[in-house]
Amino acid sequence: MEFLLDQQAHLAASLSRLNEYNIDAGERHDREMAEFRHEMAGLRAELRRAVRLSVEEARRERERRHEMSADLKQSITELAAMQKTTEEKLQRFLDRPTQ
Repeated sequence: MEFLLDQQAHLAASLSRLNEYNIDAGERHDREMAEFRHEMAGLRAELRRAVRLSVEEARRERERRHEMSADLKQSITELAAMQKTTEEKLQRFLDRPTQ
């Protein structure tokens, strides 16, 4: 009978330690999950910021390219006009009477 009582006491102590371990593990889990959620919130904020900056840069680049395209069109138009003037001058030079 004493053996059974010893075994019961040992089992009760083991269950008590297991219960304490389970409570500690639960608390540790809750702390780690809170830390994980905090880190994930920070990562989400950084990702949103990175995407926002990327979109802003893409818009600025598109605007720069549009302006460059307009400038290039203007330059080509001016160059074509200068080329026409040069050709007219050359033709007048070639058409002048030689002595």
